[in-house]
Amino acid sequence: MCAKERDENPNILIVEDDDISRLLLGRILKGGEYIFKEASSAAEARKLLEERQFELILSDIGLPGESGLDFIRFALSRYPHTAAIMVTGQSDLKTAKESIDIGAYDYIIKPFEPNRVLFSVVNALKRREIDQHKHTKEELIESELKYRLFINNIPGFVYKGYKDWSVDFTDNKVGELTGYDKEEFDARRLKWSDLMLKEDIETSKKCILQSLDTDGAYIREYRIKTKTGKIIWTQDRGQIVRSENGEIDYFSGVFFDITKQKQAEENLQQNERYYR
Repeated sequence: MCAKERDENPNILIVEDDDISRLLLGRILKGGEYIFKEASSAAEARKLLEERQFELILSDIGLPGESGLDFIRFALSRYPHTAAIMVTGQSDLKTAKESIDIGAYDYIIKPFEPNRVLFSVVNALKRREIDQHKHTKEELIESELKYRLFINNIPGFVYKGYKDWSVDFTDNKVGELTGYDKEEFDARRLKWSDLMLKEDIETSKKCILQSLDTDGAYIREYRIKTKTGKIIWTQDRGQIVRSENGEIDYFSGVFFDITKQKQAEENLQQNERYYR
């Protein structure tokens, strides 16, 4: 049996039947200097998996024939050292839960935000690397430095949160978005719940309770009000970190501004209703 082709840089497999979406993902990965192959169906992707070793698969859920969820379920059972990210045009929690349940690291919603895609790819590869390999202290330090450098250049803002809704931020990107300076959160004059719309808080709590029954990873979407009164949609992706006795110690994650994405989804829904 011939050995699979292997490159020094991570190999990524894009599985997407929509030509424009596939082209877009390819351009984003090319901008991040990743090596990638493309497939327009699960059947085509299966053949590529037999020929080459991939560290990561980016797969659309709505593939023709075999669905993306079924394909990833197969791929992760057959190639356990490969990570997966689902791509979808749906932003409901059911889709997110299905993706996570089958072992996908993350799910990305169309239309694509390039930095959001690269952020997910970096994190998926980082998590895969930590899970699969043992590293020297120097290698781990180098990996962490690269990770932090990337974090500083993404449009999201990294946080460490606590059960009382107080939160610490790594930089003042939160001030640029919300109008509230980082120091106001550091001094505990403000809690994150002070910015959230009241009707969204309960749903956010339920999401955390559900994630406690799994691996502690969560994805929440809710609205916040800036200092000027503007309403912004945020996507909150994080991980619950537990103490030795299993209690919630803190939350570690990233907030993204997804207002433009939500507006695009709303416009699409309005157009669909108009043409019915």
